Amino acid sequence: MEQDNAAGVLSQTLASSPCIKSILPARIRSPLLNDVVLVGHSSIHLREFMQTGALSNIIADLELGVQVLSAKVISAEEYVLPTEDAILENGRDEIRYKVRGQPCDDSQPPQIVVLSTALGELVYVYAKTLLNGNVQFVHARRHVLGGDYHWPRKYGKQLAVDPQSRALAVASAKTHFGIMALKDVDQIKEEIDNWDPRNPLTILPIKEQRFFKVDGVILRMDFLSSSGDDPDRVFLLLIIANQGVSRLLLYRWDTWRPLTTIKPLRCSGQPLPPEDAFPHLLIPSSKGTSFAIVAGQRIVFYDNVNSKSVKRHPVKIPKDNQRNDKLWVQYAKPFRHEEHKRRKEDIFLIREDGTLKTVVVTHGSSSNTSIAFDPGHLGMNVDTAVCALSAPPMVGGDILIACGDMTEGGVFHLAAREQPRLLQTLSNWSPIRDVVHIDGKATSSIGHDHGVVLAATGVHESRAALTELRYGTEAHVVFSIAYDEANSVDRLWVVESRTKRRMFLLASHHEHTTILCYEVDTAETIALDADLCPQLCFKEPTLAACWLPGDAMLQITTTQINVLGPSAEDQNQHFGRLYGDYACADVLASKGLFVVLRREDNSVSLVGGITTTKPEVKSEVALLPETLRADYVPVDVKLADVGGQTICLCGSLDGHLYLSSIDPERGFIPAKTWSLRDFTKDLHDVQIASIAILGLSRADSVLVICGLKNGRAMFFELAVPTYGFVDSAQLSLKREQTLGTTAVTIKAEAETFMENERNAYATCGSSLLRAQLHRTKSGLDYTISSLLITDKDNASYIPTKINAVDRMGRLNSTQYDDVGMLLVCVVADEISFLRVGQAAMMPRPIRAMHPTKHLMYSSLLRKCVASVHGRTASWLDINGVQQCDKPSLLVLDPNTAAEHETPLPKSQFFFGEKGEKVRVLLSWTPTDGTSHFDVIIIGSDHNNAGRLAYMSVTRMSQPKTGGSARLIATYPNASISAVCAYGLSSLVVCAGRVLKLLHLDMATKGFRHLSEIELPSRATELRTKGSVIYVATSLHSFMLFREENSRLKIVESDSWASKARNMTPHGNSSTLINLVSDHGSRLLNFSERPTRGTRPTFEARMPQAIDRLDPLNISSTDDKRGRFLATTIDGTVYLFTTLTEAEMRLLSFLEQLCEPIKYRMAKNMGILAQAMIKEKGSILESQGRVPPSLGNSHARGDVLKALLEPGAYNIHSLLQRRIKMEEEDAMVKLEDEVESLEDVARPVLDNTDDVVEGVVVWLRSLLNVPSF
Repeated sequence: MEQDNAAGVLSQTLASSPCIKSILPARIRSPLLNDVVLVGHSSIHLREFMQTGALSNIIADLELGVQVLSAKVISAEEYVLPTEDAILENGRDEIRYKVRGQPCDDSQPPQIVVLSTALGELVYVYAKTLLNGNVQFVHARRHVLGGDYHWPRKYGKQLAVDPQSRALAVASAKTHFGIMALKDVDQIKEEIDNWDPRNPLTILPIKEQRFFKVDGVILRMDFLSSSGDDPDRVFLLLIIANQGVSRLLLYRWDTWRPLTTIKPLRCSGQPLPPEDAFPHLLIPSSKGTSFAIVAGQRIVFYDNVNSKSVKRHPVKIPKDNQRNDKLWVQYAKPFRHEEHKRRKEDIFLIREDGTLKTVVVTHGSSSNTSIAFDPGHLGMNVDTAVCALSAPPMVGGDILIACGDMTEGGVFHLAAREQPRLLQTLSNWSPIRDVVHIDGKATSSIGHDHGVVLAATGVHESRAALTELRYGTEAHVVFSIAYDEANSVDRLWVVESRTKRRMFLLASHHEHTTILCYEVDTAETIALDADLCPQLCFKEPTLAACWLPGDAMLQITTTQINVLGPSAEDQNQHFGRLYGDYACADVLASKGLFVVLRREDNSVSLVGGITTTKPEVKSEVALLPETLRADYVPVDVKLADVGGQTICLCGSLDGHLYLSSIDPERGFIPAKTWSLRDFTKDLHDVQIASIAILGLSRADSVLVICGLKNGRAMFFELAVPTYGFVDSAQLSLKREQTLGTTAVTIKAEAETFMENERNAYATCGSSLLRAQLHRTKSGLDYTISSLLITDKDNASYIPTKINAVDRMGRLNSTQYDDVGMLLVCVVADEISFLRVGQAAMMPRPIRAMHPTKHLMYSSLLRKCVASVHGRTASWLDINGVQQCDKPSLLVLDPNTAAEHETPLPKSQFFFGEKGEKVRVLLSWTPTDGTSHFDVIIIGSDHNNAGRLAYMSVTRMSQPKTGGSARLIATYPNASISAVCAYGLSSLVVCAGRVLKLLHLDMATKGFRHLSEIELPSRATELRTKGSVIYVATSLHSFMLFREENSRLKIVESDSWASKARNMTPHGNSSTLINLVSDHGSRLLNFSERPTRGTRPTFEARMPQAIDRLDPLNISSTDDKRGRFLATTIDGTVYLFTTLTEAEMRLLSFLEQLCEPIKYRMAKNMGILAQAMIKEKGSILESQGRVPPSLGNSHARGDVLKALLEPGAYNIHSLLQRRIKMEEEDAMVKLEDEVESLEDVARPVLDNTDDVVEGVVVWLRSLLNVPSF
């Protein structure tokens, strides 16, 4: 049960809006990688442009927590191969990069992305690949004006970079702009790496800067190319509007002189013709001091603007059959040869409806502009972002990447004289029209205890869908290998030979073993057999396999132990072999130690051995002197080093764990036994299917994972005293989780993968879970998340069953893409190689459907019900009558994917009149205590009248169409805005501004009107808890009502002039209110029923308006926190988690440690302005016109997450940077800061010696979002 002592809230962005604002080709990792940066509302994503002409999955993302206004690329000096060389290389110019005359290193980024935000700051970003194969953004922030200043806001409304990256210009929304002289790219990267978030002066990517104020509003701004006669001059062009007249301002800076010498040219101030006054696009030309603008239905080329007489060449864009009121909003320049660019310039113009035209500008004494071949239509709206790339040699032509606002994007191939061909669709789940959360109790029968979140997405007929909002760690398919015997695989081992640069994939089946050999350098896969490799065993199932030190391979099957020596390819190789009858086995590769459970004489014994492998020496297998008799039925055995000792853990079929230590001279020493039934009272069936141990070197505790046969996994902490007695080991249960209904198989990574982390994978049916252990000096630091397999070619892909899993080692390929650290999964009839990414929201379209605003889940049908109206709902009913323009209810099975098609008659139910619009859907089960029936309440509008009706769920479960809805009531001139259930058999309805109470007579199935009361404004949402009715209104925040003697009586109300979108009761008596405005959302929580004099317990302000706010019930977590899932129209998804007062104090300290600028912002904005704001707020609060303000009760998880990641925000880096200060008392300040952290952390943490490490463990656990 959720507690009501919440004093703060933690917000986390699970998914940024998929709407893309700009697309930037930027090599921000290496000159060899074709990276593409997609910029969203408040985040950026990184994809790689592949040789197939498509984009990879998102490989990195960065949530900035503030609106991004503009984005540009800063580049090292570019140069291309000569045209003759380009012809020899498939006729293409190859771009190279150099810094200060030296070629750019392949391991360094030649380009950096710069972003401007709404807080008046510039963010410099590049990316790097980590040791585990993941890609991470590295960034640094600096305010435009330097220091801690936050004024003026939105200074970066426009951003421009000189074509040679010598200067950067930034402009405000109105009259201010600045120009900055940039450092070289390698120097900027070094500044980013050395950035300290606590000291803004540690990032200085510029040499000097200067700011200006102009008389007018800045419409457009960009740099122009330097002329061939003056290559060292920088030209900045601005189009200024004042009193209806637009003028050109041109500034010139000679780069060999200080920036203070920049000045406007004499030609500045020239007015534009009225038809060019307010251009939609400003397009700099590759010709010096020239540009083009697009205004209305014409493109105008301006030549030699630095002269007194500007040459103007207008060209009218030809008309087509489409509407001419659409605007030309985007442009892109395709890649062309240097020889071609000297003579001509190609420009792609894109209209907002997707129409594409090519403009060719011929450079000469007078530029001529012409409209070339019309490539056609892209088939999508393009109003936000577009970029052009050179197609790979095998494809040819051009690649165009286009995105729109709340519409899907695409990657298009443009071949000469051909229509655009769609190569790849970039998914976009916005807008989110409605969300329904299916509780974990309803999905427990199919093996889920975390529930399912479904959403109605899309607004157009071609892309509306029922979408599952999944959150977890992405594992996208890189490539697959066909494998006919995949369905019979039980276990998988990926054994790597680094000296031979090959990998062996050993798949154990029920009665045999198959082995595939993967050559790293050639990417070839060979199926081995006894003829090709007679030293390995293929006739029996494999129990364990690994590569040992000394370049030897160990294979343990049910009948023999094979050790392949270093000369494995030699026919006369030396190897060791030991025969027996083995049940299960494990290997500790670092020590060459193995253990097997051997059957003999109707008994089972635990047998250990040590392998010895040296070059040119025969491999040997030596058994330990003593064995241990097992008086139980073993199912799995594991070895591990913990507390300076080697332990062995056996799992039995009846749910017992047997711990023993291993001494090389004495053999096995029994230590302790535990029964799983002692740790859980909810489970009667605790039969163990598999176990795994996760531990790091020099640790005194490990994570033990038990997979049970009933589909559950249990996670334990096993603590062993360092160099102490193993029989004093302690086992404690940390977590339980349901994966499915069949046996759970656990597979741990090899111990040599990563120094600071280890992973284990649990498979059950189609579920794949990852347990990740992190290195820490205090406690057991681990996270558990679901791995969600995705395929960029199939957005709805989900494997039917995962048979086995293992992970590759850290490899590097010189000829093909790096396959190191890939996850290998055996699924269906193939082996898939997956790249594990980051935790993210991964919406999965379940099935196409008609656009809808209303979605609900029927527990009786176990299906979703959506309302459909308009012409899209037309269908012939069971009598053959055309039901055009009538509303209908569409029944959708969330477990069955289907292509977009007209719904089958048995799943669509028509009702009402033509033109009727559904406003509310509600699943309702009224009862009188003895009988009940299930109905769906429908609130709709028709001819300015509200109609309330219901449809029987029993009739909807029958395989026929044409079911009619029974009318309850009609309300003339009153639209129904909200409906909710009340009591056992009553309904609360808001029609217009009137709240009505209706009661259902179960005997007659007739409704009786009991009471009504007028509201000050219409209700946006109705909720009930106990006997209280919670009403969120559109203009007057909230009101509370209760029924007394069949009458509605007001309990409490407010007079806040605010719009309440949601009002969610939770816990015993708490209420969460969502107030929306043009500036976003404000969440207020009350521990008791809200009244005028009650102060909220916490407050959270979000930059976007939240449209839906619902409790998120996740039974896999055993804490008492309240969790709420919030969505916005544009597809942003937030998670809110309640905090106690002590937790809020700790997180406030950490957030201040991470971003102290936020807490000094009030001083820098001016004491007078703050005083005026505070005084005005106090007056409004005293008058009850706005809710009371709170102090610091909102923690931003997006900021706190950086404390756990490598980089400038890492908590250890932030604390240790104080040591590097030149002040004499640096160490004293560090100690004081740690003591301050200890003061706020002790009330939250358990007993721990290292406070910083304890905070890291606690914070990681808090920020770990439960998968759903």
